[in-house]
Amino acid sequence: MGPLLGTSVFVISLFYGISSFSASYFETACVLTNLEAFSLHQGRIIMIQKTFLGLGSSFISQIYIAFFQGYPISNFFLFIGIFTTLIGVYGAHVTRLPTPSTRVDGLNRKGFTTRDIIEPTLGEKEKPLVEGDSHALDTTFDATFRYGIGTTIFVVIFIALVSILEEYVYFSPTGRVLSGAVTIFLVFAFAGMVVLAPKLNHTNDVAKDSAAVNATPAPPPMDLHEPLNDVVDDHTNMYTGRVDRNGAVWFLNESPLSVNLRTLNLALMWVVSFGVWGTTTLISSNSSQIYQALDFDDYKSTTNVVYVSIFGVASASGRLFVGGIQPWLLSERRHVVTLFPIAPIINIVALPLFFLLPPKALILPFFLTGLATGCTWGSTVLIIKSLFHPKNTGVHYNVLYTAGMLAPLVMNLGLFGPIFDRQSKIQGHYKDHSCNGTVCVMIPLMVSLGLNVIAFIAAYAFYRRITAKGGF
Repeated sequence: MGPLLGTSVFVISLFYGISSFSASYFETACVLTNLEAFSLHQGRIIMIQKTFLGLGSSFISQIYIAFFQGYPISNFFLFIGIFTTLIGVYGAHVTRLPTPSTRVDGLNRKGFTTRDIIEPTLGEKEKPLVEGDSHALDTTFDATFRYGIGTTIFVVIFIALVSILEEYVYFSPTGRVLSGAVTIFLVFAFAGMVVLAPKLNHTNDVAKDSAAVNATPAPPPMDLHEPLNDVVDDHTNMYTGRVDRNGAVWFLNESPLSVNLRTLNLALMWVVSFGVWGTTTLISSNSSQIYQALDFDDYKSTTNVVYVSIFGVASASGRLFVGGIQPWLLSERRHVVTLFPIAPIINIVALPLFFLLPPKALILPFFLTGLATGCTWGSTVLIIKSLFHPKNTGVHYNVLYTAGMLAPLVMNLGLFGPIFDRQSKIQGHYKDHSCNGTVCVMIPLMVSLGLNVIAFIAAYAFYRRITAKGGF
């Protein structure tokens, strides 16, 4: 008995679209909430959460291989449906947006609010933070973050090794179950962050708590719903905005989306997203076809699995890189928008390598395009958080997803698929859906290269405009 609604392209596309739609809500709600709660630890949040999101499909694949392979696929889909529903409902129940007390006192700096910040003179280097100073960074969550980052790095290595070994080394049914059990254990191992997290006294009276502990009342906490341009320093009469890790002020955009849609800055961000995410879609969705076309006579499924795994590991590495370098950028008084041109630069270098390198060296361009994917996903959300008021971050982050929605239609449905199929028919390989030679993939990859050149120009223009203005 087949599926109740059949297996037509429309039905499959419908349910794939629904799952992707819900996945974007999961990602947006979790990442943006934690970036707001830990606003001075955003690099660490990206290292853990964005990397984990990138490896989600690898986790699920290992669970499928261990416990559901050989059984009707409906059993696996039922498990996924129940699992995501339970986790989603529970997460929505316990997750809360930061309050003035939790956001300022404990999660970031003790007794520290944006009211303490005076905008530095342009070009002035801030004095280094000294341990014990009233503005010193709160290390309350250091152990928690170190554990989370360490677990994330271990997971990246484990998933890469298991994915490769499963193709090169025989895994008995017991071995596969053991691998799946370790995968599940690693998922729940992240709960250790909850155990390590200190128990904070969350009250609404931050000044009272600080007086009891430090004998010095803390400044009143900033109301997150209060317009940032109403927070004015009494001495300089200057408006304040987003405060970075070292106290530099960046003006936050509070304009509605309907206004920002007419700005050049948002258009530039969209162009960059389309160019880079289009390459991500092209390579990740068609990796086996690209590899087969460029190494037709020596194509091996095991090697293809290695390339897929390397792309995923590289993507995770890119996210780790962005999260790791973000604190250094802030220590050098550089805005995270500096990261925006990195992904198109990597793609500009990587895409020609598909044709310039011998087939046996294809692992390098696959790795580089995966690295660019991780960099763009990690940096984009940080840039959005740094430029827009908390009430506006979600809608502006999601509007960039329209680039991700359009990219598969243009790059896959409109470009790669028709060209690959046409050359496959000409060569007489259409029955086995294969194609031989660079002619099969040259045009889509070169178009992608051109889009990344445009994306780099747009990213650099965006960087210059944002840094010159001090905000969006």
